[in-house]
Amino acid sequence: QWTITDDNDTYVLIKRVLWGSVIAGFLQRKNDAIGINAINTVAYYIDTSLVFALLGYDTIDNVNYARELVREIVTSGAIPTVHALTREEINLIFESIEHQGAPDPTTAIGEAYYREKKHMSDLLHLKNTLYETLTKQYKINCPIESRDKIELYKRDFKNSKDVQMLKEIWNEKQNEDFREIHDVVLCTEVNKGNKYKTDIEHYNSYFVTRNSDLISMFGKRLSPAAIIHPGNVIMSLWIHSAQSQNIQQALLTEIITR
Repeated sequence: QWTITDDNDTYVLIKRVLWGSVIAGFLQRKNDAIGINAINTVAYYIDTSLVFALLGYDTIDNVNYARELVREIVTSGAIPTVHALTREEINLIFESIEHQGAPDPTTAIGEAYYREKKHMSDLLHLKNTLYETLTKQYKINCPIESRDKIELYKRDFKNSKDVQMLKEIWNEKQNEDFREIHDVVLCTEVNKGNKYKTDIEHYNSYFVTRNSDLISMFGKRLSPAAIIHPGNVIMSLWIHSAQSQNIQQALLTEIITR
């Protein structure tokens, strides 16, 4: 921050060194990977916790981070996307909170709820206007799926090995598995869309999640993986020929804040 405000020459130099190292890394790849024409219309599917942060229900730092991340995706010409199953999971969380009467103060949602002096009416309003809020306020793509399709996802994936594995890792109760179904479906759908694509420049979709278990489990099945941490989105945008003029500064800021 000091170099930006008080020593702009140093800041420019740091950016140039950073981008020099990035480009050098790409030039070290195998010869047939050089000169690949990248797909520049890419969808970034945002995981549930990031959507809640975007909506203001997380720590202040996470809220600011999620909003800046989505803003950068939009200005870069990519497509921030919230899957229908993600919206379904958000609605189920809202319904659970409504049933309890208030959020658990030990959760990220609860911390924000009490910090911002929210009321249940605020959560219910957000639940009822979720689609409009995401599409209009945050410019997020929200594909609509039928109720039959959502139920089909649940039936098809309920007994999958991946869902059962995640339930064991997260110690979930036997009858509570929507979280795992959601995550496995998103990973599967994104991986399916990038099937047979050996170069990351040709990927047309990513699942952006802070969940290290998912990244570790599914990341081993594709190389390079389409399941990425939010901290890798800026680099991904650059790979796919981002239009934003702030992409260098965004990457530098991301690296500094890790």
